Amino acid sequence: APAAPAAQEWHPPLPAPAPATAAPAPATGAPAPATAAPTQKPDNWQSGIYKSNPFGESQYSSSASHAGSVKVTLFGKQLETCPHVGSDNYKSPCKLDLAARIIAESTVLLKNSGGVLPLAKDASVGLVGTQACSTDPLAQAGGSGWNGFACNQVPKVNLKDGIAGLKDGPQLECSTHGEGAEVVVAMVSPEKASEGGDRSTLQLHAEDIAMIKQFSAAGKKVVVVINAPGPMITSTWDEGVAAILISWLPGQQNGRGIAMALYGEEHEASGRL
Repeated sequence: APAAPAAQEWHPPLPAPAPATAAPAPATGAPAPATAAPTQKPDNWQSGIYKSNPFGESQYSSSASHAGSVKVTLFGKQLETCPHVGSDNYKSPCKLDLAARIIAESTVLLKNSGGVLPLAKDASVGLVGTQACSTDPLAQAGGSGWNGFACNQVPKVNLKDGIAGLKDGPQLECSTHGEGAEVVVAMVSPEKASEGGDRSTLQLHAEDIAMIKQFSAAGKKVVVVINAPGPMITSTWDEGVAAILISWLPGQQNGRGIAMALYGEEHEASGRL
């Protein structure tokens, strides 16, 4: 086997330090200035709107390498970079791995009642919704959000296939009723955004709202995954759901990155609002 490429040391230029300013000395006998108490998040609410990762420490091993990646050292930390492969960049295995990681880590966890996420591989899970098993899942917007022909030559990955592609990933089926499942993952998308035209609403489609409410009323643990083109209104349906994940027009590796986020595998949903 060929020898692994040697690590390369690279240090970008640092900005010039700001001039130091002396802090005024406190008056003799004056009380110490008050410091604000840290904001505490409620024990029953784990969410991407807080700074701490609700899933705990990353399970991703920095020793794991993506296909064809090269190690570089930046400020004493070893990082991976993908090699430039010219016109094949858009389908480079290394860059597809990177795309999936970006999707997972930019996904925002808005709600996680009862710690339903991350999902266990042996959990009883049913997939529902227009996006979960779609052969053409939402990947990008229209107009200037369109990525061009090259990117569209890479097959899009839906959520079902993304989950199956995880290590020991379960082979889940899509249905309209979530029969026998304890957890229902509903993957939906709102009205698509495009240059030259505004979305008519910030709500999900009426049929998706009705589906979410139906499963919530049936006592299922409902995990809603939204491929969102921008701000969304969730207050019309979110009260009865167990968890909400939002990704943002995630591209061709769509279901692969979201599967990582749902199961906390390799990379977590660590996006923040």
